Amino acid sequence: MMSATASWDAAPVRRRWLFGALLWIFALGPYAAGEGYGSSVGPHVLFLLLLAGWEASRGFAPGRWWRMVAGATVLLSLHFLGSLFSTPCQDLTGKSMGSFVLFIALIWALAVLARAVELDDRRLLRTLAALSATVTVTVILHHGLLLINGRTAFERASGIFPEPSHLALALTPALVALGFSGRAAVTGLALAFIAVLLLFSSSSTLIVLLLLALACVAVAMGHARRVKTLMTRLVLPVAAVLALVWVSPYRDDAIARVAGVQEAGLQAADTSSNASSIIYVMGWEHAIENLDVTRGFGLGFNRMGCEPRPVTDTADIIDLLGLGDANYNDGSFTISKVLSELGWLGAAMWGVMLLVFVHFLRRLAHGVKPERRVTVALLVGMVAVLLLGSFIRGTGYFSGPFLAGLFGLMCLQRVLAEEAAERQKARASEEPSC
Repeated sequence: MMSATASWDAAPVRRRWLFGALLWIFALGPYAAGEGYGSSVGPHVLFLLLLAGWEASRGFAPGRWWRMVAGATVLLSLHFLGSLFSTPCQDLTGKSMGSFVLFIALIWALAVLARAVELDDRRLLRTLAALSATVTVTVILHHGLLLINGRTAFERASGIFPEPSHLALALTPALVALGFSGRAAVTGLALAFIAVLLLFSSSSTLIVLLLLALACVAVAMGHARRVKTLMTRLVLPVAAVLALVWVSPYRDDAIARVAGVQEAGLQAADTSSNASSIIYVMGWEHAIENLDVTRGFGLGFNRMGCEPRPVTDTADIIDLLGLGDANYNDGSFTISKVLSELGWLGAAMWGVMLLVFVHFLRRLAHGVKPERRVTVALLVGMVAVLLLGSFIRGTGYFSGPFLAGLFGLMCLQRVLAEEAAERQKARASEEPSC
């Protein structure tokens, strides 16, 4: 039987530029052609499929993730077929069928790309810095336009993104990876980017995601077992983020968003509650209602927002505020969409991914190669945004952050497999030959 080391060494030559290209696609691709692509199929999907097809033609395959691809395909296919007969939805059948086939193709594409990328790319820091700088510049320019038009009192800058929370979902992994680079100058640059983004966009989602991702990366780096290192690598950055929030001119608005969730939950009919808080409560109401109506089975893949829509306490307020159909279609946060469409199967699959992620964090804490420090921080940040951030915010299955999270989970498995193979090879070389 072929050894683990041989299976990795036998792979075709990997392209050093591919990882950087994927980062740009995940972060900015969904928004490059218009804000509507943030939660739907956009040009980034085509790019991912083409790149995967290209790498597959060179000999790359899903590798050890073929079981995951096959298992997910079988489970989702069975659920999809069952939903065609059990769903209460009266429309969106074509959307569901088309997006289901495309999503399965994307899972295969991400598995191929996770094997094709070069994870030791030492140009990664430059790519992350360039990406963060580009987004920050667009936010500054957007803020300037809002200032000229006198709109800064009721609208926050988000640059190329449709809203600040989308910016947070896309950029948090890059900011955290820069912060954990181990270089004081790069860490200072990351804090500068964060300061500007909080000053002009003041995204509550960015604050929470940064704290979650920082905690996960600290565990992955093994800092939780070393008090002194934990203070310098986690506590101080967290304190810096909170300090930036406190001095932000949008501080009161951020606090109102958090406090407003409880207020909106207790008095859902009160239109004076913070709009974002109402939308968040609506997401949970829709998830619970859809689970109840379908007896835990779910509406069917990508059919949230179908007719008839759930009747909830917040539905009238959402319509009154004119917040559009997007919140019906994506549930405001990912878990709402997953529970509504996939039911308890979706909850179980999400739970498995969370357990796998925790297992990966524990294994990573035993140590990885120094040249992979930034890469590991980036991948952990991607997965943290998907799996933990899904309880706070999120868009559709084809959004950049969602696909990046799945890609990050696959790449983390490859990192661990390669590290184990290299340790096994080193031990074998040290053993005396007979």
